[in-house]
Amino acid sequence: MAHPRKSILIELFNGAHRLISDICSNDDKKIWFIPCEDEESVYYTYPNIAARVLDECLAFEYALADKKLKWMFIESHHNVLYATGIEAIHCLNAYNKDNQPIG
Repeated sequence: MAHPRKSILIELFNGAHRLISDICSNDDKKIWFIPCEDEESVYYTYPNIAARVLDECLAFEYALADKKLKWMFIESHHNVLYATGIEAIHCLNAYNKDNQPIG
């Protein structure tokens, strides 16, 4: 019997932050925004705010997670988007079917 995936990744060329509104379907719910360059900074904010901040920055690694840490997305500085948690994996699989090859 095959085990369900626990994580998935896809390679993007324009930055995963442009997908935040798609992957975080509830824009009215706050998420954790964790810039990985600064180990002491964690922000509890709305997805659209995180996306706007990332739009103004040079590429760097960051993570997005729901309040209870049921899912997490991590983008590397190589434009690879990692997802963990059932909800995140389903979301990325759905995006992948329509748009991108899995890396």
